[in-house]
Amino acid sequence: MTGFYKFSWYIALQACLFACNPVSVSGSKVIQVVDGDTLLVQHASGATESLELQFIDAPEREQPYGREAKMFLHSKVYDKYMHISEAGEIIVDGENINLAMIKTGFAWLPPKAMPYELQLAYSEAQSDAMNSAKGLWSQAHALRVPPWIWRDQGKQKKGNPMPQRTESHP
Repeated sequence: MTGFYKFSWYIALQACLFACNPVSVSGSKVIQVVDGDTLLVQHASGATESLELQFIDAPEREQPYGREAKMFLHSKVYDKYMHISEAGEIIVDGENINLAMIKTGFAWLPPKAMPYELQLAYSEAQSDAMNSAKGLWSQAHALRVPPWIWRDQGKQKKGNPMPQRTESHP
Protein backbone atom coordinates (compact mmCIF):
# COMPACT_ATOMS: atom_id res chain seq x y z
CA MET A 1 0.00 0.00 0.00
CA THR A 2 1.52 3.34 -1.03
CA GLY A 3 2.01 6.23 1.39
CA PHE A 4 -0.82 8.23 -0.18
CA TYR A 5 -3.30 5.39 0.20
CA LYS A 6 -2.15 4.68 3.75
CA PHE A 7 -2.67 8.34 4.57
CA SER A 8 -6.10 8.38 2.89
CA TRP A 9 -7.08 5.29 4.82
CA TYR A 10 -5.80 6.86 8.05
CA ILE A 11 -7.80 10.07 7.49
CA ALA A 12 -10.93 8.07 6.66
CA LEU A 13 -10.46 6.02 9.83
CA GLN A 14 -9.95 9.14 11.94
CA ALA A 15 -13.03 10.77 10.42
CA CYS A 16 -15.08 7.70 11.22
CA LEU A 17 -13.74 7.55 14.75
CA PHE A 18 -14.48 11.22 15.24
CA ALA A 19 -18.00 10.90 13.87
CA CYS A 20 -18.72 7.77 15.88
CA ASN A 21 -16.86 8.64 19.05
CA PRO A 22 -15.27 12.10 19.25
CA VAL A 23 -13.50 11.20 22.47
CA SER A 24 -11.27 8.75 20.59
CA VAL A 25 -9.68 11.60 18.62
CA SER A 26 -10.25 14.78 20.56
CA GLY A 27 -9.24 15.09 24.18
CA SER A 28 -6.82 12.19 24.24
CA LYS A 29 -3.86 12.54 26.58
CA VAL A 30 -0.26 11.90 25.55
CA ILE A 31 1.14 9.39 28.03
CA GLN A 32 4.43 8.53 26.30
CA VAL A 33 6.70 9.88 23.59
CA VAL A 34 8.16 6.85 21.86
CA ASP A 35 10.49 8.74 19.52
CA GLY A 36 10.56 11.96 17.52
CA ASP A 37 7.43 11.16 15.55
CA THR A 38 5.49 8.56 17.55
CA LEU A 39 3.20 9.07 20.55
CA LEU A 40 1.27 6.79 22.86
CA VAL A 41 -2.05 8.38 23.78
CA GLN A 42 -4.76 7.43 26.22
CA HIS A 43 -8.35 8.10 25.27
CA ALA A 44 -11.09 9.05 27.72
CA SER A 45 -12.31 5.45 27.53
CA GLY A 46 -8.96 4.33 28.98
CA ALA A 47 -7.85 2.68 25.74
CA THR A 48 -4.36 3.48 24.52
CA GLU A 49 -3.21 3.94 20.96
CA SER A 50 0.10 4.56 19.21
CA LEU A 51 -0.01 7.55 16.82
CA GLU A 52 2.58 8.45 14.22
CA LEU A 53 2.86 12.13 13.34
CA GLN A 54 1.89 12.56 9.70
CA PHE A 55 3.85 14.60 7.13
CA ILE A 56 7.17 14.39 8.99
CA ASP A 57 9.97 11.91 9.54
CA ALA A 58 12.13 12.47 12.61
CA PRO A 59 15.62 11.03 13.02
CA GLU A 60 15.70 7.53 14.44
CA ARG A 61 16.79 7.26 18.07
CA GLU A 62 20.24 5.99 17.04
CA GLN A 63 20.76 8.81 14.55
CA PRO A 64 22.24 12.22 15.27
CA TYR A 65 19.44 14.42 16.64
CA GLY A 66 17.21 11.41 17.31
CA ARG A 67 17.32 11.91 21.08
CA GLU A 68 16.97 15.68 20.73
CA ALA A 69 13.91 15.27 18.49
CA LYS A 70 12.31 12.97 21.05
CA MET A 71 13.11 15.38 23.90
CA PHE A 72 11.69 18.35 21.98
CA LEU A 73 8.50 16.45 21.16
CA HIS A 74 8.26 15.35 24.80
CA SER A 75 8.50 18.97 25.97
CA LYS A 76 5.62 19.92 23.66
CA VAL A 77 3.14 17.10 24.22
CA TYR A 78 3.84 14.90 27.25
CA ASP A 79 1.00 14.73 29.77
CA LYS A 80 -1.08 17.11 27.65
CA TYR A 81 -4.35 16.71 25.85
CA MET A 82 -4.24 16.65 22.07
CA HIS A 83 -6.55 16.36 19.13
CA ILE A 84 -6.09 15.56 15.47
CA SER A 85 -6.90 18.25 12.90
CA GLU A 86 -9.01 17.51 9.85
CA ALA A 87 -5.78 17.20 7.87
CA GLY A 88 -4.31 14.67 10.32
CA GLU A 89 -1.97 16.91 12.32
CA ILE A 90 -1.49 16.67 16.09
CA ILE A 91 -2.65 19.84 17.86
CA VAL A 92 -1.65 20.57 21.48
CA ASP A 93 -2.47 23.86 23.21
CA GLY A 94 -3.44 25.27 19.80
CA GLU A 95 -0.05 24.46 18.26
CA ASN A 96 0.46 22.26 15.21
CA ILE A 97 3.08 19.85 16.58
CA ASN A 98 3.88 18.26 13.21
CA LEU A 99 4.79 21.66 11.76
CA ALA A 100 6.69 22.63 14.94
CA MET A 101 8.95 19.60 14.49
CA ILE A 102 9.84 20.80 10.97
CA LYS A 103 10.23 24.48 12.00
CA THR A 104 12.71 23.63 14.74
CA GLY A 105 14.78 21.30 12.58
CA PHE A 106 13.89 18.13 14.46
CA ALA A 107 12.24 16.41 11.49
CA TRP A 108 12.39 16.18 7.71
CA LEU A 109 9.67 16.39 5.14
CA PRO A 110 9.52 12.81 3.88
CA PRO A 111 9.39 12.07 0.15
CA LYS A 112 5.77 10.96 0.32
CA ALA A 113 2.60 12.68 -0.72
CA MET A 114 0.90 15.21 1.52
CA PRO A 115 -2.27 17.21 1.00
CA TYR A 116 -1.75 20.09 -1.41
CA GLU A 117 -3.02 22.69 1.07
CA LEU A 118 -0.23 21.79 3.52
CA GLN A 119 2.70 21.62 1.09
CA LEU A 120 3.62 25.32 1.10
CA ALA A 121 3.62 25.74 4.89
CA TYR A 122 5.72 22.60 5.45
CA SER A 123 8.15 23.37 2.62
CA GLU A 124 8.66 26.94 3.87
CA ALA A 125 9.14 25.72 7.44
CA GLN A 126 11.83 23.27 6.35
CA SER A 127 13.56 25.89 4.18
CA ASP A 128 13.58 28.34 7.10
CA ALA A 129 15.02 25.69 9.45
CA MET A 130 17.69 24.79 6.89
CA ASN A 131 18.64 28.43 6.22
CA SER A 132 18.81 29.13 9.96
CA ALA A 133 20.80 25.93 10.65
CA LYS A 134 18.29 24.78 13.26
CA GLY A 135 18.41 21.34 14.82
CA LEU A 136 19.60 18.64 12.46
CA TRP A 137 20.35 21.29 9.83
CA SER A 138 23.22 22.52 12.02
CA GLN A 139 25.12 19.29 11.30
CA ALA A 140 27.67 18.86 8.58
CA HIS A 141 25.96 17.91 5.32
CA ALA A 142 27.52 14.43 5.33
CA LEU A 143 25.93 13.65 8.71
CA ARG A 144 22.39 14.52 7.59
CA VAL A 145 21.09 11.11 6.62
CA PRO A 146 17.31 11.18 6.23
CA PRO A 147 15.56 8.56 8.39
CA TRP A 148 14.06 6.75 5.39
CA ILE A 149 17.58 6.20 4.03
CA TRP A 150 18.86 5.23 7.50
CA ARG A 151 16.13 2.59 7.76
CA ASP A 152 16.67 1.37 4.19
CA GLN A 153 20.36 0.88 4.87
CA GLY A 154 19.68 -1.29 7.88
CA LYS A 155 19.94 1.38 10.60
CA GLN A 156 23.05 0.22 12.45
CA LYS A 157 24.64 -2.68 10.68
CA LYS A 158 27.66 -4.14 12.41
CA GLY A 159 30.79 -2.31 11.37
CA ASN A 160 28.75 0.52 9.79
CA PRO A 161 27.10 2.53 12.57
CA MET A 162 26.47 5.54 10.31
CA PRO A 163 24.95 4.91 6.88
CA GLN A 164 26.50 6.99 4.12
CA ARG A 165 24.46 9.72 2.50
CA THR A 166 23.26 8.51 -0.91
CA GLU A 167 21.08 11.33 -2.19
CA SER A 168 21.75 14.92 -3.02
CA HIS A 169 18.92 16.91 -1.45
CA PRO A 170 19.81 18.89 1.71
